[in-house]
Amino acid sequence: MTHSNTAEMKAKTLTWRRDRTSKTLESIEAKTNKYCEAATTGDQLQRIVGYMSRVFLLEDSTGLIQR
Repeated sequence: MTHSNTAEMKAKTLTWRRDRTSKTLESIEAKTNKYCEAATTGDQLQRIVGYMSRVFLLEDSTGLIQR
């Protein structure tokens, strides 16, 4: 495999990972919204905090959060 093919494959992999992460974040956001609308107990609020924690961890680990 030549160097340019390797670089191209890395670029495609990065794009795929970012697309997949974006879809995951959209899913987590939808679930978070659902729980926020129905949150009445401490347990449900704990779930919201859990989902939000995952959102921030995913964004940070994929470099989607700009520093």
